[in-house]
Amino acid sequence: MIKVLIFDLGGVLISGEGYLDYLRRKVGISERDMRKTVLPIFFKAEVGEITEAEMRRQMAKKLGILEKDLLWPPRLKGVSVPNLELRKIAQELSSRYKIAMLSNMLGSRYRALVKNGIVIESMFRRRFVSYEVRMSKPHKSVYRLVLKEMHIKPEEAVMIDDMAKNVRGAESLGMRGIVFKDNARLLKELKVLGVRV
Repeated sequence: MIKVLIFDLGGVLISGEGYLDYLRRKVGISERDMRKTVLPIFFKAEVGEITEAEMRRQMAKKLGILEKDLLWPPRLKGVSVPNLELRKIAQELSSRYKIAMLSNMLGSRYRALVKNGIVIESMFRRRFVSYEVRMSKPHKSVYRLVLKEMHIKPEEAVMIDDMAKNVRGAESLGMRGIVFKDNARLLKELKVLGVRV
């Protein structure tokens, strides 16, 4: 029996340009170069291993550009569009299921989204953000943490994420998973899993 629904933020409950999208557009770096030079550094900041200032310093050195060119303007950090329909669905489901959030995100972006009212923290029973818990999807350790903190068995949880690799990570531990495409499809897939929507 499903007891907990775990939602990702970016690409599910919110949409908008993330830091890597912003960086790729601003600096004009290719996808290949991004993966090779920038991603390993970014992932360290995303799980709090290094500060965002250190992330920019290391990236600037690798890319041969100035650190100031890597700053994400505060006006853009918190700019995202909430999926209001899904937010309402999640709030309605919270009367029957525990609602949690699990997201890979830089601390500054998460704080800006909360400050701007894009993320409503009170709608979640528990929140697991990579920079706070110091681990990220799709590593099994983060799903184990969620299961432990929510006091549930893997088969009692559904992970809803827009990235298939993150869903596969959850499923590898026995959790149920849904790759989010749109709200209507999500509702159908939840029903298939026995979730009362």
